[in-house]
Amino acid sequence: MKSLVSILLTAASLVVVSLFGLVTLSVFMAFAAILSLSLFARAMMGAPQPQTAKARTNGNGNVKRVWNDGHGMIIDM
Repeated sequence: MKSLVSILLTAASLVVVSLFGLVTLSVFMAFAAILSLSLFARAMMGAPQPQTAKARTNGNGNVKRVWNDGHGMIIDM
């Protein structure tokens, strides 16, 4: 009788450990899928292009240029 209970408890513990392993694997696969989709989307978006320069003159002929090089606004006076 004790050996039968021991076999049943061993089988039940193997089932529980297998279920925990299956849940862990499925969570890992979902995380890997989300991560790969986000990396693919980032690779497809590309880098932002810098804006073109705008030149204006004030009344005395000085040229004022303002542009964005992708790192911030640059103003030449």
